[in-house]
Amino acid sequence: MDFLEFIGFIAITFFIGYTVYIDIIVTINLVNREKLNRLLENLERRIELLEKKKK
Repeated sequence: MDFLEFIGFIAITFFIGYTVYIDIIVTINLVNREKLNRLLENLERRIELLEKKKK
């Protein structure tokens, strides 16, 4: 039974570590998406301002 408990412990630890790893990746992607959205909005504003200056 000790061997099975050891394997179960390893499996549970791996599963918890894997879910935390996925959560971290998802969070990083969300943060990067927010940054990219802000950059796009700033670029769009700059393009609009440049077009207004040309007219």
